[in-house]
Amino acid sequence: MNKLFYKFTITLSVVCIFCQCSNNSEEKNIENGINILSASELFLPIIDDSYIYPVVPGTDAWENLGSIEDIYEVSQLPDRVLKSISTLGLIRSILDIPGLDGFYLASSNSSPIGTLYRIFAHYNSVSELEKRKDSGNALISFYNAVNIDGLNSSSVGERMLLSIQHTALEILFTKPAILQQFDLRQKKQLITSLLARHNQIAQVQYEGFIVNGTITVIAWILYNSKYEPIVQYYGNNAIAEYFDVRTDQTDDIIEFANDFIK
Repeated sequence: MNKLFYKFTITLSVVCIFCQCSNNSEEKNIENGINILSASELFLPIIDDSYIYPVVPGTDAWENLGSIEDIYEVSQLPDRVLKSISTLGLIRSILDIPGLDGFYLASSNSSPIGTLYRIFAHYNSVSELEKRKDSGNALISFYNAVNIDGLNSSSVGERMLLSIQHTALEILFTKPAILQQFDLRQKKQLITSLLARHNQIAQVQYEGFIVNGTITVIAWILYNSKYEPIVQYYGNNAIAEYFDVRTDQTDDIIEFANDFIK
């Protein structure tokens, strides 16, 4: 198993207005457009009630795990946490799955969607997120709270982990149970945010930060929306798990996306 794991401990907390509230309260807050996440100097926002995994890479307990199945077992959220954690806390807990980067780097699947779908399938946190009615809006709120400038104070090793967490965050948008929550207007807003993120990162080359998911996520959302130009581009038999955008296709996808959001 690939040993490229990183332990990244963050101590600064972002205030989440409703992290201790019920799911109904979360839905109401998001629907009302309340700014539920405040800015952070770090790359990823921290949510007060995100789950702290008891066994993580770099600890003796982790080294003593005997199999991949043991890793999966210690990385599940307890039932009491699954039912009480805020949707934002759940998202952060998914991004903090122990060994996420190692599993991603060890995968032989060339598609970031397929790679992360295979990884996500082992965790109850992801299946819980797919059940939440507010998961789509919560993902957008979390995504928009990411602070690219936070990469400036990160080491090269930390940036590699952060890039994989960022890719995982974007891939969550493609999960069918989540993507179907968005209507056409919301999909256009999501594509706009994804394009802005791609452009923002492209302007500054951060060593160690590997971006290989954003354009693929954009392309899949367009395809899922049955946007005719991109359906013709890829044909009628594209499958999410094998979907990927080659480097030489990037400009085409960006052009399709800009036309889509007009």
